[in-house]
Amino acid sequence: MKKVVRILTVVAVMMVAQWNLQAQRPHPGPPDRGPGLERFAEELEITDEQKAELKALHETQREEAKALMEKEYETREARWEAMKALRESHKDAMDAILTEAQLAKLETLKAEAKAQREARHEERMENVKAMRGEMKTYRETEIEPVLRAQRTKLEEELSAEDKATIAAIRAKHPTKREDRPDFKAGERGKRPELTDEQKAEMRADREKIKALVEKYDSEITSLLDEIKDDREEWKEDMQEIGKKYAPEDLKDRPARGKRGEMKGKRLGDDKRAEAPRREMEGRHHRGGKMDREHFGKVGFLLMDPNAETEAATAPAGDFAEVRVFPNPSASRNTVSYKLRDAGHYRVELRDKDGLVLEVLSNEYRQSGEYREELDLTSYAAGTYYLSIVGAEGVVSKKVVVAK
Repeated sequence: MKKVVRILTVVAVMMVAQWNLQAQRPHPGPPDRGPGLERFAEELEITDEQKAELKALHETQREEAKALMEKEYETREARWEAMKALRESHKDAMDAILTEAQLAKLETLKAEAKAQREARHEERMENVKAMRGEMKTYRETEIEPVLRAQRTKLEEELSAEDKATIAAIRAKHPTKREDRPDFKAGERGKRPELTDEQKAEMRADREKIKALVEKYDSEITSLLDEIKDDREEWKEDMQEIGKKYAPEDLKDRPARGKRGEMKGKRLGDDKRAEAPRREMEGRHHRGGKMDREHFGKVGFLLMDPNAETEAATAPAGDFAEVRVFPNPSASRNTVSYKLRDAGHYRVELRDKDGLVLEVLSNEYRQSGEYREELDLTSYAAGTYYLSIVGAEGVVSKKVVVAK
């Protein structure tokens, strides 16, 4: 259900991930001790003679590493094994240059530097966690209600047979991570092994969805074009959220370029940078070639217009927990709310400017659960807010009217 809005999240997450990578020391290849020795030369009391020997060793090893990277290997593992052997050879040669005291001191300094890097990494991961939480809230409160309202309009154009096909595929392939079998089994980040029969079924489902997207392409495109300005705003807001959680010293640093270019620089030659990019065969759920626009349309088509929006429930810390369903709606809604404490409460509907349009109830209530009916048939399509006003403040939930 969230495929179409996750595209926006990916933009910001990739941006922050790039910042975090830039914050780390570049790793040019196998020689992991050479740069460290340059930093620790004073503490290790390295002599001029040792510096000359180490410099010559480092340059030799770089040439050998470059030759290895230009060599063709049958597998990626074979390449890494060759690089590992080169690192070991470089380590042995360096150990022969340094004294035992210097080697012991070097290990201590490297351990301290590693601890500092891990502390910085942990801090960045906390920022990423906070960023994802804020993005999730933004999706639920700002993006999903609008997309669901547009998806509700599309539902009227679908045939009964196509609705049944979409519902069946949606049920077989949940898009929420917590509903996936691999997450339920505790294997986070790993895909379950599929049988040949399951793979064939998935391919068949992809072809069905592809055909439906093509069939309703004009309707989907029109509905998405209606919220083009909103989508641009969502993208900018997501990027701003990403910038807020980026490392302070990297917020204004320009991007490092395309991925192929960056890899070419790391390897020391342009061979891989100039190589043609792989086709996106199998990149999205092992499907065929699929660009971002098509991927967004698939997610939009698979969105369930009748599902309750997660953002329609207030946080547990508020004095009232509110649910509005169905949401979006074109006619009647049910407002279900739970009051934490007894008191005088007013339940009202407001427009986007905060003007009170209707008061559903205004009376003293005991703590507990209540329901109100909200008739939206006389209201124009758009965004409204259901508010509960009490002594502790106001709890508001977005309500989308889709005509």
